[in-house]
Amino acid sequence: MRPPPGVPMPDESYLKEARRSSRSFTPMAPSIAIAKAEMQTKLPRDKRGELFKAGLHDPAAFEPFGLGVTAYIRFLQHFKNFLLVVFLISISSMVNNAYGKMLDFTSVSMQTYLFTFTSIGNASSLTPAYGANEFVISLLMTFFLFWSLAVFKRDVKRDEETQVTAADFT
Repeated sequence: MRPPPGVPMPDESYLKEARRSSRSFTPMAPSIAIAKAEMQTKLPRDKRGELFKAGLHDPAAFEPFGLGVTAYIRFLQHFKNFLLVVFLISISSMVNNAYGKMLDFTSVSMQTYLFTFTSIGNASSLTPAYGANEFVISLLMTFFLFWSLAVFKRDVKRDEETQVTAADFT
C-alpha cells in the first residue's frame, strides 16, 4: 500500500531506524507513512509473498488459512445464494403487506413503520398464499441444511486428500 500523495515513501533504512528507536524507547515524531509501512509487513501474504486481495470470490484463495476457513467461506457463498432465492420468493408477500393499512403513522412511530410496513402485521387480510409461501421457504431451508452438510463433507474429504500429508500427523 502506497502512502497518500504528497507523503514520501520511507526507505528501508528509515524503517529500521524507527524500529530500533522504538525498542530503546526513544520517542519519535508520529508518522502515518511509517505506521502504514510497518503494518504492511504484518499483513498476511500468499505463497508468492503478495498481499491477499480483499473481496476474493474464489474459496481456493483462502486455502493458506486452513481447511476450516476454506470450508466456511464456501458455506458463506452458498448461503448468500440461498438467501437471495428466499428473498425473491418472499417479495410477493412483502409487496402484499406493504399495501395493507393495518399499521399507520398514528399507531406506531415513523421509525417502527419503516421497519414493519412489509411485515404480516400490516396485511389487510391473510390468504392461503402466505401459508404456502412459508411452507415452501421452510422446505427450502431444510433442503439447504442437508445439502450444505453433504457439500461440506464432500469438500472436506477432497481438501484432505489434496492438502493433508503424512507430515501433518508426525
